[in-house]
Amino acid sequence: MSKYIKAIDEEGNETFRRDFSDWDFRRCIALCLYGAKMISGERLHKEFFETKDLQYFSTIGGPKNDSNIESITDVDMDILDSAEHEFIQVHYERDENLLPIGSRVNVPMHITDKLNEDDKSNFTNTLKAITKNAVSTEMLLREVLPPSFASEVVDWCSTDDKFRQGKLPEILNLGALNLVFEVKRHNENGTSDSVLSESLEMWTNGSPTLIASFSAVLMEIVQNDGRYKMG
Repeated sequence: MSKYIKAIDEEGNETFRRDFSDWDFRRCIALCLYGAKMISGERLHKEFFETKDLQYFSTIGGPKNDSNIESITDVDMDILDSAEHEFIQVHYERDENLLPIGSRVNVPMHITDKLNEDDKSNFTNTLKAITKNAVSTEMLLREVLPPSFASEVVDWCSTDDKFRQGKLPEILNLGALNLVFEVKRHNENGTSDSVLSESLEMWTNGSPTLIASFSAVLMEIVQNDGRYKMG
């Protein structure tokens, strides 16, 4: 699954768009927070290791007793065959603090009709991994931002293509700008930041291009006074 980020001008028109896999979206968020010095190198490694495990093995290896992983173990999946949707859509149930407490995944009939029982089991595990990854991204942002940002964090992690405006893209953009410079230096001369170097080595599908794309769309959103859509 993938998601897109659109920058929107004051007339409501799209001025810029970039697409990312769910896995790379989490990696970019973690890198931005690291670039903004809002998370430690240890936490950056943790985010990259967990994302890699979920992407390739649909589970998380190693210790599972840390707060953000425990917070997603109770998120139940209810996979529904739905002829009303062309794409897979995830909907979350939330408590009074906007924390996810359950989820429902609408799966188009044209996808499930082609799956045998073994394929359906593998498909279900993949959807659960994607959902855990998405919730982990949200929980990471919640941990480093003040409670007043709770609603905006939910917005930033949404996929409903609704117009929104906020300050979170500006915060992420500051970290992204630092990261773009550091990644450029890493590729040209090697970086003195061993944590960043090790994290980038775990990201095998063109990380410099992706973090530059993430930075570009964030910058466009900031120039549009924080207006964006996520889908």
